[in-house]
Amino acid sequence: MIQSIEINNFQSHKKTELVFSPGVNCILGTSDSGKTAILRALNWVTNNRPGGDAYRSYWDGDTEVAVKVAGITVTRAKHKNGIGDNNFYSISTLDSHLTGFGQSAPDAVNEILNMGTINIQAQLDAPFMLSSNAGEVARQLNQIANLQIIDTAQTNIKSAVKKTKSRKSYVEDDIEAKQKKLDEMKWLDNFEIDIQAAEIIQNEIDKIEGKQNSLAPIISQCKETQNSLDSYRQIETVSNEIKKVEALYTELEKGLKSQNLGQSLVDSIKAAKNKKKQVKKLVSLDIPLTEYLELKKQMEEQEDQEYKLSGLIKSAYTIHKTIKTKVAEIETAEKEFHELMPEQCPLCGK
Repeated sequence: MIQSIEINNFQSHKKTELVFSPGVNCILGTSDSGKTAILRALNWVTNNRPGGDAYRSYWDGDTEVAVKVAGITVTRAKHKNGIGDNNFYSISTLDSHLTGFGQSAPDAVNEILNMGTINIQAQLDAPFMLSSNAGEVARQLNQIANLQIIDTAQTNIKSAVKKTKSRKSYVEDDIEAKQKKLDEMKWLDNFEIDIQAAEIIQNEIDKIEGKQNSLAPIISQCKETQNSLDSYRQIETVSNEIKKVEALYTELEKGLKSQNLGQSLVDSIKAAKNKKKQVKKLVSLDIPLTEYLELKKQMEEQEDQEYKLSGLIKSAYTIHKTIKTKVAEIETAEKEFHELMPEQCPLCGK
C-alpha cells in the first residue's frame, strides 16, 4: 500500500505532499486543481509515463516524484540543470541512482511498487473490463494473475529452441568442415617423424659446420703457404739456370783446354809458315825431286793443321763470348736468388 507521495514541480504542483490512510483514500478538489496531475505523477513513477518534458513545471527547480511503499521510498527525478545524473530513479535502500532504463521503469522499482498501467484508472477511461473485448480481458487477467510469465517462458523457450537448432546446424557444418580439413592433413601423422629426422640431419650439419669453422684457420694458413710456395717457384727456375751455367762452365773449361791446344797449334802454324817460306825458297832452288816431294807433303800437312787451328780459334771465341753472357746471367740469377730466398727456408725451416 502507498503510504505517501511527494510531488515537486510536476504540472500544477510546485510542492505537494500527500499522506494516505490505510484503506480507501479520496482526493477531492475543484476542476483544474491538479487531481489528475497526481495520477499522472504516480504513473510517471510506476510506469515511466508520460515521456518528454511537457509535464515539467519551470519554477527554477527540479522535477521529482517520491512514492513511499512499506517504508521504502522510490523517487523519479528529472533535474533541470543537467549536472550529474539528470534523469534517474533512486531507491532509499540503494546508494546509487538507477539510469539507462529506457522507456519502462527498472525491474527493481517494479518489484517494490508492484504496480502497472492496469492499476491506474483515469477519469475519462472506459469502465474497467466491461467495455474490453475477450482478448483484452484475458490479457488483463493474465497480467493480474501474473500468468504472462507462462507466455514469456514459452516465447523464450521457442526462441531458445530456435537458437539451439541454428547453433546445432552451425556446429554440425563446422564439424564437417573441420573433419574435411583433418582428412586433408593426414600426412601430418608422419610429419613429426620427418621433423625428428630433419633435426638429426640439422645436428649433423651443425657439427660439420663446426668442424669446418675449426678447420678454417688451417685452410687459411695452407692457402698462405701455397701462395708463399708459388712466390718461391722462381727459386727452382734459378736453380735450373744455375745448372745450365755449370754445364756452360764445364764447356768453358774444355774450351780453355782447347785454347791451350790452339796456342800450341798457333805456334805450330808459325813454324809451318816459316817452313813454307823455306820451302818456297827451296822450290826456287834446284833440288832433287824426292826432296821436293817430301817438302811439299810437309807443307800440305802444315796447311791442314792451320785450317783446323783456325776452326778451333773461332770455336774458342764463340765459347768465350757465350761464357761472358752466361756469367752475366749467373750474376743476375744469384742476385734474384738472394733477394727471393729468405734467411730461413720456408720448406725445411733451416
